[in-house]
Amino acid sequence: MSATKPGAEPSGDTRLVVSDFGPIARAEVTLRPLTVFVGPSHTGKSVLATLLYALHRNALWRSLTESRDDAASWSSVASRREAVPLLVEEQVHAYLRDTEGSPGVPAGLGEALRVRCEEEAARALEREVRRCFGVADLSELRRRSGSSPLGSATRSSVEWLASSKKDAASLRFEFGSGRDGPVASARLSNLASIPAADTRTWRNSFGGGLSMDDPWLASLAEDLSRSLLRESFGPALHSAYFLPADRRGIVHHQRAVVGDSIRAAASADSGRAGRAPFLSGAATDLLHQFAAIDRNADDRTRWHSLAAAIENRILGGSVRIEPNAAGYPEFTFRPTKWDGEDLPLSRASAMVSNLAPVVLCLRHLVGRGEVLIIEEPEAGLHPQMQVALVRQLMKMVRAGIRVVVTTHSEWIVDQLGNLVQLSQLNEKRRAGFRNADIALDPNEVGAWLFSEDRDRRGSVVEEVQVDPEAGTFETDFGEVGMAQYNENAAIYNRGKDPFD
Repeated sequence: MSATKPGAEPSGDTRLVVSDFGPIARAEVTLRPLTVFVGPSHTGKSVLATLLYALHRNALWRSLTESRDDAASWSSVASRREAVPLLVEEQVHAYLRDTEGSPGVPAGLGEALRVRCEEEAARALEREVRRCFGVADLSELRRRSGSSPLGSATRSSVEWLASSKKDAASLRFEFGSGRDGPVASARLSNLASIPAADTRTWRNSFGGGLSMDDPWLASLAEDLSRSLLRESFGPALHSAYFLPADRRGIVHHQRAVVGDSIRAAASADSGRAGRAPFLSGAATDLLHQFAAIDRNADDRTRWHSLAAAIENRILGGSVRIEPNAAGYPEFTFRPTKWDGEDLPLSRASAMVSNLAPVVLCLRHLVGRGEVLIIEEPEAGLHPQMQVALVRQLMKMVRAGIRVVVTTHSEWIVDQLGNLVQLSQLNEKRRAGFRNADIALDPNEVGAWLFSEDRDRRGSVVEEVQVDPEAGTFETDFGEVGMAQYNENAAIYNRGKDPFD
């Protein structure tokens, strides 16, 4: 299931810049090993989480994680040639015939490859964003800048930077309305050079022996394109898994939507038939991934200890998999010291139903360096268990999983603040704290507050830091707490008034 090779080291931070997308007017987010989205409802936390998932899942990115042999068998030579512009083939042919000098790619060929990559990126992202959001066309995702649906922003943009550095390679994806309907485009900037070893291999293999009508020119163009993108965006090439806020209902009703209904809903073209997909692509991906779980598979590279810790310390039992008569996996829950039959997840508590997908992902799906996106992990959890879950999230990050969460929980945000503060103490001062081994440095944790901007008629997203006095991230939770306190004081004082 994983595109990241076992044992691969997790790569560095990346940046995402979004304008006029959904309810978001402006967001600039650095994605760290642990990234937290917090803020009021309807400000775009789920939208940004889904967009992030779509960026990781698009077909262009997935093709870059394949091995060279896999890439060669990805499609037939003939079909690859049809997809490669003649100009690119001409540039490749000229490059092969020039057998003298450096094996580096000349400027003309580099530019031709960049243009081709932009065209491929635009198609891949347009399709994947539509699929993940379950929309017929991208115009449905443009920010509404007024009270009328006609007040949409003219263009929306998404810029994905391979690292948090200013000069990092970037992919800018834009979409808006054109004369003939929705138009999507992509622009690549600050691309790296193709490694000399890659170009040398091809030149030594073919030299000037390929004629212009040789179909292998298209194969070389495709390989060079992949090499260019892989070298430029290596830090951003993670596989991702998305656990939406409604995962409990999805898992409960998995059998009702298996098969053709899932495949139809997952198709980016389903909306073109004039009907909305039954589920978004992000939700159907989760069902497909769970349906493919093999309980007998060798999952030694997965995170059994992390999954078991959630089961033992939070759930109080184990999540189990048993195939039904049709061979499809059934997920059940067995409480600790339980003598009866396993409970279907539909009869387990909300806490179990909401965290069971996290356990399954850790045990069977997510790999080192990959991204696990969890919406509202606090759903169904008592505050004490929310705090315990934060510690497990920290352990995931320590193990090499990149975690993104959206939350409305003050308990989760406060516990994160405590653990970040704990990381600032030296080893001697940390003695006695049970969480000292999992505390994360401030550079490893990013908290981003989504708030409404009435002037811009949309939400803005800004990073928030740990308040050194209060010891927690500066969110809007404090305002709610103060309002509650003031109301309580007013009620108390009214009761003491002598007028009645």
